[in-house]
Parts: sequence; structure tokens; C-alpha cells
Amino acid sequence: MAQAYFSLVTTNGKVKLAQSAAGGDAVVITHFAIGDGNGAETNPTAASTALVREVWRTPVESVETDPDNPSAILVTAIIPTNAGGWWMREFGIFDQAGSMIAVAKPVSQYKPTALEGQLEDIRYEFQIIIGENANVTLLVDPSLLFATRAWVENRKVPMGQLMRLPWLPVLSMTLSSAPGNPAVGDTYLVPSNATGVWATNIGKFAEWNGSGWNYASPPDGHGVSLPDGRVFERIAGTYVEKLALDAQSGKWSYAVAGGTANVLTAILTPTPLSLASLVGAPIRLLISTTNTGACTLNINGLGAAPIKLDNGNDPAAGDLPAGAIAQLVYTGAAFQISFSTSILNSRLNRGSVVVVYSLAGTYSWVPPAGVRSGFARVWAGGAGGGGNQSVGAGGGGGGGGYAEGYVTVTPGVAVPIIVGAGGAGGAGNATYGDGAHGGSSSFGSAISCTGGGGGKGAPPNNQGISGGGGIGMGGHFQSTGGQGSSGTIIGSTGIGGVGGAGASGGGPGGGTSSGQPSVGQSPGGGGGGGGSNYGGAFGAPGMVIVEYYLP
Repeated sequence: MAQAYFSLVTTNGKVKLAQSAAGGDAVVITHFAIGDGNGAETNPTAASTALVREVWRTPVESVETDPDNPSAILVTAIIPTNAGGWWMREFGIFDQAGSMIAVAKPVSQYKPTALEGQLEDIRYEFQIIIGENANVTLLVDPSLLFATRAWVENRKVPMGQLMRLPWLPVLSMTLSSAPGNPAVGDTYLVPSNATGVWATNIGKFAEWNGSGWNYASPPDGHGVSLPDGRVFERIAGTYVEKLALDAQSGKWSYAVAGGTANVLTAILTPTPLSLASLVGAPIRLLISTTNTGACTLNINGLGAAPIKLDNGNDPAAGDLPAGAIAQLVYTGAAFQISFSTSILNSRLNRGSVVVVYSLAGTYSWVPPAGVRSGFARVWAGGAGGGGNQSVGAGGGGGGGGYAEGYVTVTPGVAVPIIVGAGGAGGAGNATYGDGAHGGSSSFGSAISCTGGGGGKGAPPNNQGISGGGGIGMGGHFQSTGGQGSSGTIIGSTGIGGVGGAGASGGGPGGGTSSGQPSVGQSPGGGGGGGGSNYGGAFGAPGMVIVEYYLP
């Protein structure tokens, strides 16, 4: 039966080979040519001197004696990626003189170009029987950079030695059955669902040696890389993707601080592309030296940026103590401390600062550095009680109003504070008079409250009306001062009214039927009304309390 696909030496080739065997000039093989058969299958004969229609020609890569048949040579040629766009139906081998020494009929195959999807070079090797005594050599084109098969085979690294490398590139670690046409050196990691010749070598590397598979067992800690760039490391017998391991360990975002106490540096691996690439990414920094105030951080020499607290303030001395791990997040303008155990403990244990203004007057409170908010409590002054003449009864003064709330302040910018005075009591005995209103109090423009209303004085045999309570304005909570009570007359005795209590504050001053009535209690209590010729009592002054936390 005739062979469907074959190679043979041409008549010209036989003549030249015979002359070479008899001591003549060596046959110098130089080129390999491809033809398309002019659009049809060909059946070359020994009489052929050229291909039916040549479409491409290239210098041969190698010519060497077949190790399995000394009477044959193996001719190898490379068809690069960028060559193609034609059918391969005939091959020819040519010598230095241009004579076709051998011709072949291959399996008909279309050779696409790179644009058509051919992304790899094609290596062709076929055998030509020439006789044992023929002298065939290769004329090397110095522009060819391909390694010969003999060179590659002589320099192949044994699989066992490859196991000593940090990782080994493989073509696949999921292919379950051996490929049908592997190239020499192709290496795979045999998966757990392997079948066929790989079934008994699960978990091993399989390398094609040209005639069979070589196997090797990898140790823990060894890595493999895939053509798509992914890298896996063998942990306890299983390959785990290196990206997942590195992400889990967090080592990409962990560094030990260098530099000085307030000018910190750090090196991340791999190196970030830029500071902008770190926006929003947490960085865990082991502090080497306790800071003494405001500080900066320079990552991988990309430029120093300030370190800030989450409220925009600079860290205070000791906020970044040596040995602590601080978590920082780059905002695009600064490295914000998102968590620091030392800062948290410092804030929890530091306590608040309370400033009390209890005497009537005008004051100025200057927020310390770093203080941007505070809690203010404001009481207005209580009113004075009304006086009386003879058998009269003055009304009690009203209590001062109250308001409280958180306020926003600016470090170093003074806040005006007013503490309202207590109202004076109304005159008594020879004449009678109304109690004075309590003074208003305020904290800046954010919180204020009004004083209590004065108790009314009473002429003989009359009862004075009580004063109303003051009100609070601003803040988050407001309360109205207590209203005093009106004076009363029982028989021939006048009894002064009781003062109103300060809102959320001091108690009232008591009225009396004989003797001086009681003053209001601080803060903001109204004075008692006078009875039986006595004047009214003074109301209590207001008060302002400011509470804040140092940063």
C-alpha cells in the first residue's frame, strides 16, 4: 500500500550524496522550503527538482545524524509566528547550490499568521535516509537565534535539580490527562483528578522527555507559576495561590518605622507605584521611637506626608509610643491614624477638664491647642424678692433660666463668657420696692439664658406678685427657671413669698414674716420676698461651666 505521507531523496540529491560518499564535496544543507501544491495535494517523485509552487523559504535550524539510525539525518526548521497565510502541502530541502536534495509530502495544513491567531513558532523535523558514508553538513545563518535540538538536549536540567529552585513554571496544574502532542520539556503539575498515564502520579510534576514522562515529587515550600502569571506555593501537600497567602499575612501593608521620632520612614514590599496608589489602603506601622509631637511619614521615598489624628489634629507627644503598632490610612493629603491602642488608652484615662465661672462678671475662655469642641452649661442670675411697707408681703423673685450643649470652638480663639448677677431685693420698712431682675448669662453666641423676673414690692396690707422664671436659648437642652410665690397676709401679719428655684440649679430663697428673708441659692435661685416691713432678699448669681477633653 502506498504511503500517504512521506519524504524521499531526489535524483539530484542521490547523485550529490553518492559523490560525497565517494570522497567528493560535502553536501551543504542550507534551506527549507514550503509549497502549497498550487492549491492541491501533491505526490512528489525522485525526479522532482522544485516544489510545485513554493510559497515560503527559510534557512534550516539544524542538520544532525539521527541517534536511532546512523544512515539518516534529521533536518529541523522553524516557521515563525509572523509567517503564514498559506497551505503547507509540500516540503523541500535545498543545498548551498540551490539543488533540491529531498522532498516531502506532509499532512496538508493551513499556516495562519499572528493576526489570524497563530501565537507560537512551529518547529518541523523530518528524517531523510542518506546512507552511512555520505558527508552532510549545515551552513549556519548567523542571524538565526534558535538553539538546536542537540544543544538543548545536552543542556537540559534534570527534574530533580529543578525541584531545588524556588518555583518551577508549568503549563497547567488542572489538566487531568496527558496532552496528545507535547513538546520536549513541557511540564505539568498532575492534579488530583488525573486519568490515564498520569493517574498514578497525582501531585507530581510531569515533564515530557520526547518519548515519555519524567515524574518528580515537590517538597513543601516549593512554588509553581502558570503562563497567566499566577504563582502557587505548596503548603502541607497542597498548592495555595501565593496572592492569597500574602494578602492573608498582611505583609504587603506592614512595615517597621525607620527615620527619627517625628520624621518617620517605611519600606513596603512590593514598592507602591505612587502615594496616590495608597489612598484608602491601611498601613500597619511598628513604631521604633516614641514621637514628641507632630510627625511625618515617607513611604518608599515617595515623599513625606503629615501624620494626623482622625479629627485633623497633629498627634500629641507620646501618641505613637515605641513598640506600638499604629494603623494608618492615606487620605491623599495625610496619613490618618485610624487606630492606636496607646491613643485610645490615653483618651480613656485622661479625663476631662472642667472650668467653672461662678461669680458675676465678664470672662474670656481660650480653648487650648487641639481642643475643637466643649460642653457648656449656662445659668442666668436669680431675681431679687420684693420688699414691703408695714403689714405688706413682697413677692418672691424668679429663678434664672438654663441651657446646655456641645459647642464648636477654635483652638486659641477666645470665647466671651458672661455670668449674670443676682437681682437686688426690693426696699422695705419706710417704703417698698420691687426686686431687680436677674442678669443674663451666655457662652459666646451659641448658648444664652435670661435672668428671673423681680418680685413685686407691697404697700401696707397688700400682697406683692411673684417674679417669673428666666428661659434658656441655644444648645441642646433648655430649662425655664422656677417662678417665685406671691406674698400672703394672714390677719395682721405679712408673709413674703418664696423665691423661684434656678432651672437645673440653685434652690429658692425663703420668704419671712419677721426678719430678713433668705437669699437665693446658687446658681440662679430667686430671692425671698420681705414681710412686715422687711426688704426683699437678693437673688443668686448665675454660673457658666465649660468641660472639654485635651487631645
